[in-house]
Amino acid sequence: MALSGTLTRNAVGVLGPGRHGDGNGLYLVVDSSGARRWIVRLTIAGRRNARGGPLRTDLGLGSVALVTLGEARDRALECRRLARKGIHPSERSERVRPTFEEVARRVHEERLPTFRNAKHGQQWICALDNILNQVRRDIPHLRNNHRSEAVRAAHGEDGRR
Repeated sequence: MALSGTLTRNAVGVLGPGRHGDGNGLYLVVDSSGARRWIVRLTIAGRRNARGGPLRTDLGLGSVALVTLGEARDRALECRRLARKGIHPSERSERVRPTFEEVARRVHEERLPTFRNAKHGQQWICALDNILNQVRRDIPHLRNNHRSEAVRAAHGEDGRR
């Protein structure tokens, strides 16, 4: 169990719109509509943003209706441990993410019945194949953890066109 912060279980239900800190980067965000969700603000060790500063990111932990205060504190603690090691919590290796090509082919299969004829469906997937082939030629080693390198390669060294 994580150390207790400034928020209490009762306060979570009555706080008004805004961002309410619990400590150690954990926040309760209350929208004007009344929706409530947990986020954790992290600084990823060893990672830099486009301007060269430390990479800071807000990561959603879930709705207050699904995630209790204690669970949010525990999840935030785990995220901070990963960030301290230089690992972005949303890029953990145990999570398998489909590639763009896999998603495109799945969408193509689902949309195939909606095309007027088979030729239109074939043209659609061929256009995506052409785009994928061009990206592979331009940036041969594109992976999730190399996004910033891809942006620099596409837009020049400073990240701007």
